[in-house]
Amino acid sequence: IGSLVMVAVLLVHASTTAYLMALWWGSATYWHGVLLLRAAAFLWWRTGAQVNDVAARPRIAGLVALLPLSALVLVCQIAQLQTGSATLLPALALIAVYAALGWGVARFAVVPTMLFYCAVPIWAFVTPYLQASSAVASAGLASLLGVLLVRTGTTIEIASGTFEVAPTCSGTNFLL
Repeated sequence: IGSLVMVAVLLVHASTTAYLMALWWGSATYWHGVLLLRAAAFLWWRTGAQVNDVAARPRIAGLVALLPLSALVLVCQIAQLQTGSATLLPALALIAVYAALGWGVARFAVVPTMLFYCAVPIWAFVTPYLQASSAVASAGLASLLGVLLVRTGTTIEIASGTFEVAPTCSGTNFLL
């Protein structure tokens, strides 16, 4: 039943689900989303026997949280704030399971939900920091090797040329 609740949330919010699928299939940064979604689904499926042993206890508190969160997702969709609705979707799915089945079942969905969050495009804010860190590390290592250089931001100048640490070299994919 918990799986049906999660699938229902994804279907109700089909435009956000479609946005995520298109992003995962077409982005060099978030290509891992498909893999993480499969891993999350596997983890959720693997807990099936344990979940079946837990009595469903629907929670009004979950329903109270679900309604404004659903409204917020809808506002994001209407305003075409796709990242906003995508950011809220995993929480919405988890709260929907909590509302329908209670914490005893929803607790098994926490780790799969966290995996889902690693696939949502909310991590772009760390790219500049990681990019700067990569530039500092590269310049530091080059200096240790005796290379004379000047580093300005993410640009490193040496005698034979100028190099820039691109956003794709920031390590965001490695962390996610």
